[in-house]
Amino acid sequence: MRTGDGLMGFVLAALGIAVFWYAAGFPNTSGTYYGPAFVPQIIGIGLVICGAILVIRAIRVSGAGIFSVQIIYPFDQVRAIPSVALVLASILALVFAGEAVGFQTITFATLLTAFLWLRGGIA
Repeated sequence: MRTGDGLMGFVLAALGIAVFWYAAGFPNTSGTYYGPAFVPQIIGIGLVICGAILVIRAIRVSGAGIFSVQIIYPFDQVRAIPSVALVLASILALVFAGEAVGFQTITFATLLTAFLWLRGGIA
């Protein structure tokens, strides 16, 4: 699925507003200038700024298609179904064999398999 930058900018800005508004309800602590709401509100402001930058950049670069959503069917490629199966097998291996084999071993095997499957190589 491809989403236009303008639409994603609006979604990001709305998320930032929601984070800021939700964090505003956190209780204040006495004796300090900042409380538990300080960092989430800074993150909310950053999300709003990033969303506004995305919208402005999308409007400046191209006027058409910036608020569009294109749904692309990913399973028309030959390698798509085995790639999805690889991800699901990795998750299941971690869930069922994670404690016996170990997180590091399963993660290494998963990443090695993914790199080789995607022809990323190891360098």
